[in-house]
Amino acid sequence: MGDPEILGKVATTGASGFVGRALVDMLRGRGVPMVDLGRADLSAPALGGVDVVIHMAGLAHRGAPDADFDAVNHRLTRHLLDAAIAQGVRRFVFVSSIHAATADTPYGRSKRDAETAIAARSDEIETVIVRPPLVYGRDARANFAKLLRLCDTPLPLPFGAVDNRRSLVGRTNLCDALLFLAAHPGAAGGTFPVADGPPLSLADMTRLIRRALGRPARLVGVPVPLLRAALTAIGQGSLAGQLLDDLVVDGSALAALGWRPPLAPLDARELVRGPEQR
Repeated sequence: MGDPEILGKVATTGASGFVGRALVDMLRGRGVPMVDLGRADLSAPALGGVDVVIHMAGLAHRGAPDADFDAVNHRLTRHLLDAAIAQGVRRFVFVSSIHAATADTPYGRSKRDAETAIAARSDEIETVIVRPPLVYGRDARANFAKLLRLCDTPLPLPFGAVDNRRSLVGRTNLCDALLFLAAHPGAAGGTFPVADGPPLSLADMTRLIRRALGRPARLVGVPVPLLRAALTAIGQGSLAGQLLDDLVVDGSALAALGWRPPLAPLDARELVRGPEQR
């Protein structure tokens, strides 16, 4: 899946973002004709000749006003959807978030509202909703970047006793899944959580990351309540939640269509720059 003959012409939003850059590279590598849409281009004329829209652009910045989340993640998505339908685009792929399932934050609610608006138009255009959890890679920001920096030191890390269950997806795997879902006839009308595979504990993640970086695991078993309290005390409460809490994604719907992730969880190729990239 993802062949040019199947996809046709693809329009993307968010092409300059963390996931978008990798998706554009993948599209080019597969010879798929494409156009990148900036915010000023989200109109029907800009979608002339487009077969598939992959909408990745969005606002995820913690602390942004609630109205901004709604304006960017929900209302802008509705505007682009209207334009795609008006221009006769065949399929609309929306990169949502696993947080849309609970909608317990302004970000999650804005993604849920966008999903609702998209589902309501599924009789006018083929719709596909994709729900990734944490997306990681060597250029990731925020909390995963902090974990990657910690793992790339010789210091012992206090995560040996953390036996939680957390799903995540590598950038390459997510991009491959997006192109698979953009092309697969059985994906129309579906909502697809996506993950690398079974969930991992933080201890397992640390071991895999350090192995990819060529470092020994060096884990110390600090009790989880003490670790959580320490992180919260130094102003890293959000990091504590993302590291220590459970967040399990059920990727069975995507697997049932036949998709398999091309890279193993926390594969070194996703985390370490090659010599030509340094």
